[in-house]
Amino acid sequence: MTDRGKLPTLSMEAMTPKIFDADKAFEPAMSYPLPSNPDARLLREARRQVLAYLGWITSDNGVNSEGPDWSVHEIRRACNRLVEITDALPEAVDAEVEARFMAAHGRTGEGNPEIPYGLRKSGPKGDEFGR
Repeated sequence: MTDRGKLPTLSMEAMTPKIFDADKAFEPAMSYPLPSNPDARLLREARRQVLAYLGWITSDNGVNSEGPDWSVHEIRRACNRLVEITDALPEAVDAEVEARFMAAHGRTGEGNPEIPYGLRKSGPKGDEFGR
């Protein structure tokens, strides 16, 4: 298992290296810690890469490359990462939608009934995602 304390924070640059190395292609998406406020684009790309890695792990080539025990470990690791990404995605998508709305309408959202309730800056605490 990788020690995340010694890894850089996940970024688009980390997931798109200048020199492609097939042995390490998925490692940033799998191991680098997420930033404190990741954007939806970063999370979607990390999810795409983890799912691609999961596809390879479960293929005949993946299982045969390192053996079934390694494959099971990597499947669990990929699933844990998908849970982490999925948990962060709703907040990132909300922020993305809010930013688009505010850019289009130039409003803060405070007390404005035209702004959808979920996009207002003020309101009751908590929502369907437990925030």
